[in-house]
Amino acid sequence: MERLSNESIVEYKQHLLRMFADFIRICDENGLQWCCAGGTLLGAIRHKGFIPWDDDIDVFMPRADYNRLISIEAKLHSSGYGVISMNNHTAGATFAKFWDMRTTLWELGEVPFVYGVYIDLFPLDYTNLAQKQFVRRYKQRRVLNTLYQLSLMRVRPTMLSDRIKEGDKKIIVKDFLQFLVPRFLTPWIRKWMIKADTMGQQSSGLALASWYGDYWEREYLRKEWFDSFIDGTFERLKVKLPCGYDKYLSALYYDYMQLPPEEMQVSHHYHYFLDLERHLSIDQIKRIKKESR
Repeated sequence: MERLSNESIVEYKQHLLRMFADFIRICDENGLQWCCAGGTLLGAIRHKGFIPWDDDIDVFMPRADYNRLISIEAKLHSSGYGVISMNNHTAGATFAKFWDMRTTLWELGEVPFVYGVYIDLFPLDYTNLAQKQFVRRYKQRRVLNTLYQLSLMRVRPTMLSDRIKEGDKKIIVKDFLQFLVPRFLTPWIRKWMIKADTMGQQSSGLALASWYGDYWEREYLRKEWFDSFIDGTFERLKVKLPCGYDKYLSALYYDYMQLPPEEMQVSHHYHYFLDLERHLSIDQIKRIKKESR
């Protein structure tokens, strides 16, 4: 598993910021609602920008705006951007990613899916489910998502050997599990995921659901936290924050102004191959990797 060097991560974050500025502009031009989410919201409040050891950007979009952005994806190409998700692409991303089509990012060597530097877009859905019902449904969708990821994985023996040396038990288990989910199941699992995603969409409800977050019952959100938005700062950018950011961050991270232990202050993202200057195919990347050995 490969992470960026300290020098590379500075350049990478600057690129992300330029993308974020363009994303905000595109949303403004098309009347699309959005706000900072997850670690990006926490960074805006606690650090006025990136969490020092983090290297991604997370955004919430109401489902109607999220769907509309996907629908105008072709319109964005002239600006060098695209939106990729399971709804408009046959592999890789589940929830949508706003990505720079002039760059290359291959995150995990065992998942042969290449796009570019991206911003994560999480849809917010209305739901009438009680929290316990939501958690059951959420668990079912997490299982589908895990099966989908496993069906995409292609672990070579040398790769597995490296994992064992690294000693990351969670990754080793996933590497072995992928042999139980053959690749011919990928389109079927994707179809079930799209069906679950479509059935979960409604125009009103008692609460809001973030189906693709990692925090289980904490992804069941109060509507009033997102009734309106306030201005905030993220590095040099003016960004939108949900009006109930304090309640949301407290529910998600508890004492969110307290820094985590030093050993937990690490990035959770990987970059098997990154090029900020051009977009390359998998075959081109493989040739480059082979020549650099």
